[in-house]
Amino acid sequence: MPNISLTPELERFAEARVRSGRYDSVSEVTRAAFRLLQDAEQQRTGFLAMLDAAEAEGERDGFAQIADLKTWMAGPFGSSLIGSSPEACCAAMTSKRPA
Repeated sequence: MPNISLTPELERFAEARVRSGRYDSVSEVTRAAFRLLQDAEQQRTGFLAMLDAAEAEGERDGFAQIADLKTWMAGPFGSSLIGSSPEACCAAMTSKRPA
């Protein structure tokens, strides 16, 4: 088992989490932190893969131009997406491209 050295600030933080009763030990706090780091790295990997796929699609099909996006957003499909998530906007744009 590796021995992990924490900075004084991180050690105080971990010990405070134990004192709060949320965790039973500093080791448990450390494991929770590593799980969060693992999740963040998986999300980052997925995001980078999505960017690579989007770039490949743009190279294959052509990249959207700002003028195209403005026209699309001014149309009936774009105005219905105001306040939507970026994912919803991207999905809508790829299924209903401007003419």
